[in-house]
Amino acid sequence: MARRSVKIGSATILLAVLCVFNACTEDTPRPKPPQIDATKFEPVYRAAKGIQGALTVGVNYAKFGELLQAFATEVSSAADKANRPEEQKVLGAYKEILSIYKDSFVIWQRDINEHNNPKGLAGLPVGEVDVRNEIVPIVEKYKLPTKARTQEYSGYKYKTISSESKQFLWQLADEKIRAVVALTSGQPVQEDIFRK
Repeated sequence: MARRSVKIGSATILLAVLCVFNACTEDTPRPKPPQIDATKFEPVYRAAKGIQGALTVGVNYAKFGELLQAFATEVSSAADKANRPEEQKVLGAYKEILSIYKDSFVIWQRDINEHNNPKGLAGLPVGEVDVRNEIVPIVEKYKLPTKARTQEYSGYKYKTISSESKQFLWQLADEKIRAVVALTSGQPVQEDIFRK
């Protein structure tokens, strides 16, 4: 009989240990699966880094256009894969970065066209872009500083921005790329970084 109580006692102790272990693990929070599948954004990231790298070493207008097109293609492809709300946020950030690069491309294009076109604004100083048409919303969007100008012979008044404004936009894109990388890796990000 003593032997039987030992068996029952051992079984009871084992059962008690299992219950305690199970109770402890039930309340222990399980790690959440990652909310953002970073692999979905790898091609977009590489395309953005391609633009950054080219700007760092120096790139001409035509090559920048090619890199911008490749980035736009990757952003569009990622849109088909981003299904979670967190992934949509990352996609939105990349779309904003793409918009910044496109705006810098417009400034660059205008700078080239105005200074190589005899029908451009006469007397426009080199290194400046006149603020009209497609440049107006870019100036307003980024609050780019303008300079008041007057044509000497006609008295026509107009505003210009520095053609170097595109570099300001590239710096802004760099800042947002760093933030989207942090967001993708689960690091905290200042919420308004994508609304500047």
